[in-house]
Amino acid sequence: MMKHLEDELATLLWLLIIALVVAWLTQGWQIIGWVLAGLIAGRWLLALWAAESWLYAGGRKLNHLWAGPLSELLYAVTRLLEKERRLAHQLLGRARYFKHAAEALPEGVIAIDGMHRISWFNKGAIALLGLRRSNRGQLVSSVLRLPDVLALVDGQHPGSLEMPSPVDASRILELEVTPFLQGHNLLIIRDISAFKRSDAIRRDFVANASHELRTPLTVMQGYVEMMLDTSDSQQNYWHKPLEQMHNQSERMRKIVDDMLILSGLEGNDSKLKFSSVNVSVLLTQIVDEAQQLSGKRGHHIVLSLETEMGLVGHEEYLRSAFTNLIGNAVRYTPDGGSIYVRWWQDGSGAFLSVTDTGIGIAHEHLPRITERFYRVDSARSRATGGTGLGLAITRHVLERHNATLNVESEIGIGSCFRCVFPLDLVTKLS
Repeated sequence: MMKHLEDELATLLWLLIIALVVAWLTQGWQIIGWVLAGLIAGRWLLALWAAESWLYAGGRKLNHLWAGPLSELLYAVTRLLEKERRLAHQLLGRARYFKHAAEALPEGVIAIDGMHRISWFNKGAIALLGLRRSNRGQLVSSVLRLPDVLALVDGQHPGSLEMPSPVDASRILELEVTPFLQGHNLLIIRDISAFKRSDAIRRDFVANASHELRTPLTVMQGYVEMMLDTSDSQQNYWHKPLEQMHNQSERMRKIVDDMLILSGLEGNDSKLKFSSVNVSVLLTQIVDEAQQLSGKRGHHIVLSLETEMGLVGHEEYLRSAFTNLIGNAVRYTPDGGSIYVRWWQDGSGAFLSVTDTGIGIAHEHLPRITERFYRVDSARSRATGGTGLGLAITRHVLERHNATLNVESEIGIGSCFRCVFPLDLVTKLS
């Protein structure tokens, strides 16, 4: 900085000397100011010309001699430009790195801007969806012709969507959205065909095995019951093992029945035959059965029917779901405890709650209690006659009705299971 300042002062001194010499030679001392001003103005014009040349050269070639008073400023700008070039080069390298990483993903990735237009996609999206370069800039709803794709992108559709691949109809794709900038989203496409095939094989196996087990179980249970009812001198000797065989065969029959129900719920038949269901009558019947299940345990079961509205749904599946919830409350509530069953409706939908004063469920178990065969306490579940499939069935039934299950529980205080049905399923019974 000091060097350039010294050079500029020296230049001004030389200009002054030149002006004095001109004035002495011409004996025109009165024009010395004009000569000096002209020389300085010319110096600045030369500096501006040098700066303009430097700008046209892209900030790379600076003639410090001609730039004069602007050379230090232009030099500082040059350093900033070089720094920005290096940073831009680094950013470009990183952008290319992440772009290549995204291109290498087996999943399809589509970047969608705030106007729902496709701004970028990788090779996975091309392979799975058959996209072309011409699809860039188009609305995602015009490229992926799914009714709920915009709702999925806007976050109004929970979970994910499934669709057959436009390239190969035998391949099933799953679509999921992840926000990555304000108003922008990434649409992730996965090929779940292998999972779907293995899941179908598992369901078929469970269904076929359950059907095959039902007949021998029924025969065995019939013979055990007949032997228990037969009077014989050896009856007292065989009564206990026969009774245990009967109890275990009955428990196995319940598991088989629940497996068949669950297999049907998990099947591909999404068009269930819905009809108007009188929930009040259904709950009255289930509560009566629960009172018989309670027997000598003396539970205080209260049914509160606060609306006469019913549901549009599958009656047998709803019966199974409600029976599981109320039956679990009876099984896991100590003798003499209370169980409250409430059916009501408001402007957002209809609700069924089953609240008990039972043993409760620890918080760490709550996220998993609707998994098949998941038991908080295996010994207690077997003792109470549970199959481990009841809550899994309930969850699937509610999902098939676009409903949800909310659970609140405290150890030693009790639990509350609440079914939330959307308003479009609520119906007025004739």
